[in-house]
Amino acid sequence: MSDRPLSSGSRPATPPAITSEGNRRRNVGLWLTLSILLLPLLSPHRHLAAQTDPPAFTSAWVSTEAAVTRSIAWGDYDNDGDLDLVVGNNGPNHLYRNDHGVLTTVAVWTSEEADTTRSVAWGDYDGDGDLDLVVGNEGQPNRLYRNDGGVLTTSAVWSSEEADTTRSVAWGDYDGDGDLDLAVGNGGQPIQLYRNDGGTLTTGAVWSSADVDPVAVVLWGDYDNDGDLDLAVGRNGVNELHRNDGGVLTASAVWSSDESDPTTDAGWGDYDGDGDLDLVAGNGLAPHRLYRNDGGMLTTGAVWSSVEQDLIWSVAWGDYDADGDLDLLTGGGSHGGVPNRIYRNDGGVLTAEAIWTSAEVDYTIGVAWGDYDNDGDLDIAVGNLNQPNRLYRNDGVVLDGPVWTSAEEEPSSGLAWGDYDGDGDLDLVVGNDGQPNRLYRNDDGVLTTGAVWSSDEADATRSVAWGDYDGDGDLDLAVGNDGQPNRLYRNDGGVLTTGAVWSSDEADATRSVAWGDYDG
Repeated sequence: MSDRPLSSGSRPATPPAITSEGNRRRNVGLWLTLSILLLPLLSPHRHLAAQTDPPAFTSAWVSTEAAVTRSIAWGDYDNDGDLDLVVGNNGPNHLYRNDHGVLTTVAVWTSEEADTTRSVAWGDYDGDGDLDLVVGNEGQPNRLYRNDGGVLTTSAVWSSEEADTTRSVAWGDYDGDGDLDLAVGNGGQPIQLYRNDGGTLTTGAVWSSADVDPVAVVLWGDYDNDGDLDLAVGRNGVNELHRNDGGVLTASAVWSSDESDPTTDAGWGDYDGDGDLDLVAGNGLAPHRLYRNDGGMLTTGAVWSSVEQDLIWSVAWGDYDADGDLDLLTGGGSHGGVPNRIYRNDGGVLTAEAIWTSAEVDYTIGVAWGDYDNDGDLDIAVGNLNQPNRLYRNDGVVLDGPVWTSAEEEPSSGLAWGDYDGDGDLDLVVGNDGQPNRLYRNDDGVLTTGAVWSSDEADATRSVAWGDYDGDGDLDLAVGNDGQPNRLYRNDGGVLTTGAVWSSDEADATRSVAWGDYDG
């Protein structure tokens, strides 16, 4: 098993992967999906003064491609020490390599599959030391692209038997056996779990939830500090939690929120620094909510609500100002355009109003924090719908406009950071809707604008998640699809298989996937 962090959950334990994974509903009833993961890459030698003025983010990159992006994720797929960017689209997914802080504007990888991707997530599923890419699709199998030494397979090496309406995928070792398992959240079908046995994912689900309400996002987190990963679920309605007791997930929820909001994404994070994971829910056209965890007991009523009621599709925790507490980033989007926002955390108190708003008002589907230039502060990757994706650089105090934009302009639905090639920087995988999922390599802080890897499958991906499923030390990729089997792509020494090496039996409406060692 690799010693790199998980690509989902807030307590990573496998390769450096930051995922943005989640699930979204458009005004025509289409659920979009993102997989989100935070990687707090903070320099021990750098501490920013508390800020009272709004931060300014600099636009540093724009992709050449303008796809229908649904999800984005940072990950160091080539192990060169910088974060690369993967974009999940409605069509082929793309990967932009980061070379010493410069992202390629044209994708260096494009998936062969042109699925309807809703979520992407990095994870070293085979334990070979590099990040593999999982893609969640809508109406198509979810897929996994293996990374073999910094080379992603363009065709999926695993596809799920199920072809559900996947909205979210998440890697997590739910059974504690040392390899990453995959959770998949669907729309109108049960949440499903695929077990990883020594680098081999089951093609059929080994666990399904009792309820079949549409899922926006699934995310692993040990909320009760008992040593195993529990599963939180964000819905268009009441949010829920399934507890894990020694590798056995409860079929029914053990916690439900009082509020019944149109949740589009959620994220675990210890916002108050008391040692347990709190839960934030990002909503569409409703206040965003925070539920505090007191010693393993989540409040059923929100302890914080935002003033803004934007239509947002993604949330991500990250300490952008290096003051020791987690700040909150939201990514918004509508056909009229919605800015992205930051809510600052000062000693466990979140500002009710956003203290930073992006100048751009794109249709953002996914956001992810990651230190792509290795300067000790967190930068922001943004995945947009049918517009170039963007990167905002944090220069120690502020971020302004994008410093990187992908060449591909595809219907991305999920993204995740992960060091798939084991070079020490985070690469980016993107799950797309009806187009191949793509991987952008990071070379010393420079992200390729063109994808360096594309999946063979072009499923309706809703969520992607990195995880070392085969314990070979590199991150493999799980993909959750909508109406198609979920899939797994194996990473062999930094080279992802372009074709899936595993597909689930079920073809459900998967919304989210997550790795976890559920059976110990």
